[in-house]
Amino acid sequence: MQFIYILTLNKKYHQQQNWTEETNQTMSAHFNYLKNLFEQGVTKHVGRTDMPFESEDLNGYSIFETDSQESADSIMKNDPAVRDGLMSAKLLPYIIVFQK
Repeated sequence: MQFIYILTLNKKYHQQQNWTEETNQTMSAHFNYLKNLFEQGVTKHVGRTDMPFESEDLNGYSIFETDSQESADSIMKNDPAVRDGLMSAKLLPYIIVFQK
């Protein structure tokens, strides 16, 4: 089964002055979490909108495969950025139509 989770930076963090060393560590852990899932072949695509940091349209996307809705939910909720409250996330079933 394929899923997408859409990541949205929580409003507080659209302002650079609200970032701390802890926030930066969470972002680093988030990046490594997604990279690890990609290297394991779970995640098929990771990206984000190319918008200014302050934009409300700045979103991240992770498209991945897993065997159940429960497993997909666990992957999303264990993302350090989601778990630590830096980002909110929405999980949806997804179908890849074209792929190279």
